Order: sequence, then C-alpha cells, then structure tokens
Amino acid sequence: MVVLGIDTSGPTGGVALVSESGVIAECILDVRRTYSEHLMTALDFMLREASLRLDDIDGISVSRGPGSYTGLRMGVTVGKTLCYCLGIPLAGVSTLRAIAQEVAGLGVTAVPLIDARRGRVYASAIAFGHGEASGTEAMSEALIEVSELKRLVASLPGRLCFLGPGATRHGEELKSSAPERSFVLPADQSLCRPSHVARLGTLRLASGESDDLFEFEPVYLRASEAEVKWSESHGS
Repeated sequence: MVVLGIDTSGPTGGVALVSESGVIAECILDVRRTYSEHLMTALDFMLREASLRLDDIDGISVSRGPGSYTGLRMGVTVGKTLCYCLGIPLAGVSTLRAIAQEVAGLGVTAVPLIDARRGRVYASAIAFGHGEASGTEAMSEALIEVSELKRLVASLPGRLCFLGPGATRHGEELKSSAPERSFVLPADQSLCRPSHVARLGTLRLASGESDDLFEFEPVYLRASEAEVKWSESHGS
C-alpha cells in the first residue's frame, strides 16, 4: 500500500509517500504565506523522483488539525479532491498525534504543543511504552491556557517530552513544573512531519477505517477570528 501524507497545519508542512516498508519520499515545505503555489509542485516532484504516478497511490492521509485555518483548509481540500478523482480512501489524523510520533516507542509521554496565541496552546499527551508505536492517550487534545496546562503537567505519567512548534515558546515554562523528569525537544525535531501523517493514516486504512469525503472537515478546536468578531458585533 502506497499512502500519500499531507500536512498543511502550520508554516512548516509538506507531503510524503510511504509504504509498508518505510518512507518512499518526503518533501518538507517552509511556507510563510500559502501552500497553494507549492503543494502540487512538491507532490509532482516526489512522484517523478520515486518513479511513481498518481494512480499508484492507494490512499491519502491528511492532517485534520488543530492548526492554521487557511492551511488546514488547503490540505483537506487537496486531499479530498485527489481521493475523489482517483477513487481512493481518505484518512484524517490529528496534527498533535502526528507531532507526538517523533518520540513514539521511546518510553516517554509526549506532550505535543501548537501555539494558539493569547497565552493558549493546543495540547494533548500520549504515553508511549518502549517500542510502542501507537501509545495511550493521557490527556485529550484541547485548546488550553498555558497556566492551566502548567498545573496539569505534574499529573501526567512518566518522563515528559514537550515538543511541537508551541514547545519552542512555552516548553521551558511547562518543564519547570516537573524539571526532574521532563525535557524539551529541539525545534528541528518537533515538526508535524508529513511522513508521520502518512504512517498514522496507513494504520487507519489498513484496519479498514476511512473518512467520508463529503463529510470530512478540519478540526479547529476553536472559532476563527472572523467568527469571533462576527459574534461580538452581533452580541452573541
């Protein structure tokens, strides 16, 4: 099975092709404005370098969020369109879960973080046993105040690893709640790698799970700025 992974949840994302034997190709994009000009170009380059065609892709996995509104919408739209045109299944996966995969199997509790501004982060916690790829959810993903998460850190099990783009800004502060058993992963090891998105999607697809192309939507965990302003202006 060849699965295409797409991540457009933040300024750094990309595409990857994986199979049961491992990563075939991966292209990381540092896009500060929009993915629209780069995503399909990167996919075309990967396919050519791997001597594959679109028809060789058996399924698509896409980062469903949380993350950038515009970015997530772009990735989901591309993934759904390709699945519809190729007649293949779609599997959405959590952005936070994909970030946590960087330390899967290392016997730590991953605490993936995405900065949500105004003193808040998107966060979750996944406890990985040694050699364990899937892990056990120790905290459900949520939009949470950094101060509140700081209070919860002490109750999380095992050795803690703060990672993800939000860890660059808030990791050291959170680490101070359990300094003797926690560490912050460097920024270059804290990406939501599209290959991780693809691997998680492969697990879903291999077990017979997939998402409805017409019903699937990104998971934002909060209202957009436009929605907040509309609500405020209309007194609701």
